[in-house]
Amino acid sequence: MIRRVGLTEVFITNLVRCNPRDAAGRNRDPERHEIDNCHPHLVAELRLVKPRVVVCLGRIAWRELVGGDRPFTPRRPRLLHADGYDLYPMYHPAYINRGACTVRAYLTHFRRLARLVASLEARTAAD
Repeated sequence: MIRRVGLTEVFITNLVRCNPRDAAGRNRDPERHEIDNCHPHLVAELRLVKPRVVVCLGRIAWRELVGGDRPFTPRRPRLLHADGYDLYPMYHPAYINRGACTVRAYLTHFRRLARLVASLEARTAAD
């Protein structure tokens, strides 16, 4: 999706450094202690990389970076400034893999993100 919409300068990271699994070996949401344990690493990465936009893939990433009081709205996304970063909500790829959102719709979300990034870059270049 990143390549298809023409995003070129992309840094990918994760909320946690482990791959949480349930007793049957399936992926699961990270637990509070896992998120808390990895949080300093995420903060350090963001300080080093200084991303223009942080795309929160999924409600858990959104909740952790934005706070629980802001709704997760990837169908009607709005750029939100918090803790020095512009944050943008999008569905987690696992949500797409489960068929909850079509690949075609997800591509539309990525195209919207690409237009947003281009717009922000154009504004920065004009300043």
